[in-house]
Amino acid sequence: NVYPHAARWFAHVTALLGASFPGKGSGVTIAGAAVSATGGAAAAKPAAADDDDDDVDILQESDDDDDDDLFGEMTEEEKKRKEVIAAKKAKSAEKAKLSKSMVIMDIKPWDDTTDLAKMEEYVRSITYDGLLWGQCKQVAVGFGIKKLQMTTVIEDAKVESIDIIIEDDLVQDGENEFIQSVDIVAFNKL
Repeated sequence: NVYPHAARWFAHVTALLGASFPGKGSGVTIAGAAVSATGGAAAAKPAAADDDDDDVDILQESDDDDDDDLFGEMTEEEKKRKEVIAAKKAKSAEKAKLSKSMVIMDIKPWDDTTDLAKMEEYVRSITYDGLLWGQCKQVAVGFGIKKLQMTTVIEDAKVESIDIIIEDDLVQDGENEFIQSVDIVAFNKL
């Protein structure tokens, strides 16, 4: 064994991918010495090693043609593996349907004369499938101005994006009579 690591690698790759490449390999031996084109000393060593019939030649293809699948039918192991993969995909899809996110938003009014009770009522009137409004509290900003801090729980599979709700329904490009801007304070997966 002049190159034991290369021979081990070759044996490993052949064991894993041997079925993908049927036929007899040529020009490579398990001992790691390549057959040269001139047939010199490198070719003489493998010939002497082949005299020992106890060694298993991993390149030798078996004469058993029962294992060959000519019609592309799946074996029992392949069917079971495919069923397990499908079950795992279904379970992960089910988990994705159940995933929820909690969003805490700061909703800021235009000025100190904005009625925060009406602003909260307006925000709660926005409904989507998978959108649930939670608690709301008034937080002082400064100079007598207060903002609403509201929580909402969204189902990730049903609500595409909270940003779309903020832009289209809450802020409305600055045309909303109550809301000046909305900031997301926290966005947590539940």
